[in-house]
Amino acid sequence: MNETRSDSVPWGWLTAIGLLGAHVVIQAGLGVGVGMVLLAFLLVSSQDHASWATWASNGVVLGTTGAVGGLISIALIYVVVTRLRKRPFRATIGLVGRTRVWPAVFGAILLGGVMDALTLALQRPLVPSVFASWYVGAASAAAMFVFAVLVTPLVEELLFRGVLYPVVARRVGANAGIVLVSALFGLAHVATYGPDIYSVMQTLVAGLYLTWLRAWTGKLSASVAAHAALNLYATIEAIVVVNLIR
Repeated sequence: MNETRSDSVPWGWLTAIGLLGAHVVIQAGLGVGVGMVLLAFLLVSSQDHASWATWASNGVVLGTTGAVGGLISIALIYVVVTRLRKRPFRATIGLVGRTRVWPAVFGAILLGGVMDALTLALQRPLVPSVFASWYVGAASAAAMFVFAVLVTPLVEELLFRGVLYPVVARRVGANAGIVLVSALFGLAHVATYGPDIYSVMQTLVAGLYLTWLRAWTGKLSASVAAHAALNLYATIEAIVVVNLIR
């Protein structure tokens, strides 16, 4: 296992936790702001509360808001790391090289298939119920695709595997770092899945794979590619199930 050169990153706990917290604040702030604008619009147009709930859970609104928040977080990470850098941004964060990218992608797709098989064996829905309204229609599917497949893998990998993991691994070692970062990654998705513990546990398992890739390769590229592949797999599945099967 590559030791990820965790001793070379020019930041510590305060920066790592601060960037994670900033991402949460950005996403929550945008969500509240968009929700208030929608509520004001619906009040002015004399539509009822049920209409607001429908709009607030629309994939176009959620996907666009999430993508904008993610891009802001990516810009913030770039600014902070650039100000602290000893090397160019991509080299400092580990986003260089294409070593083992395709095996990582294949492993991600295989993992998605295994988790689906387990889900079916346990007679659970392939697509969590919270996603039911997010992928309805072409516009919602397109917005969620951009958010889930293009933006989310990059911002989450930068935060968890790029910024946080080297700090944790430097303190507790690579193996313990994999477990701790993956656990935090899973807990962070409670905001997405709510009380659906099964889906949160699936995210934790995915986090173990992604963080292991970071530790094994010493780079972030394989983790980003694998994360994008996992999200692409799940997004295509959600679009098909929600629009064609249900």
